[in-house]
Amino acid sequence: MATVILLSLALGAASMFEQGAPPMNRVRDNGDQTIARLLDDARNNSATFRRLLETINDTDGLVYVEQGRCGAGPRACLLMTMMVAGPHRVLKIHIDVKRDDAAVIGSLGHELQHAIEVLRESGIRSAGQMFGFYARIAGDPTGRTDRLTFETEAAIRAGDAVRTEFKASWRARR
Repeated sequence: MATVILLSLALGAASMFEQGAPPMNRVRDNGDQTIARLLDDARNNSATFRRLLETINDTDGLVYVEQGRCGAGPRACLLMTMMVAGPHRVLKIHIDVKRDDAAVIGSLGHELQHAIEVLRESGIRSAGQMFGFYARIAGDPTGRTDRLTFETEAAIRAGDAVRTEFKASWRARR
């Protein structure tokens, strides 16, 4: 009996995929209504943000967005932590939501681009490997290894595009 039930569930899941079921939402709000609203607003008002979400949905990653601090300075950050849970690599983004929505959503787009940079590299499966990756692609040209933050041009461009699109959409609604 249990075998029949399991087989039925498996066939039902396969049937859903054949029928074009929507992909798993891999960027998550962790139950925080403020973050959920920001994600919805960004998705609804920025084509770049939607592309970032689609790109992450095509990976093995899960990205949890949470209100939180990033130390001295940054108002948003991709934490240099990674957990592996079954087939998924789990990342976290912390963001300070005590700013105007356009700034927060732009920062969120910026950090999602950083998550994409990591998730595109299938061999990255730990915090140490994340750090090494960023030290290579965004490291200090002097060779310092004591940096706590890294930056990429792609993330800067993504954040700027999301912020600009969100502001334009907001102005068009007024």
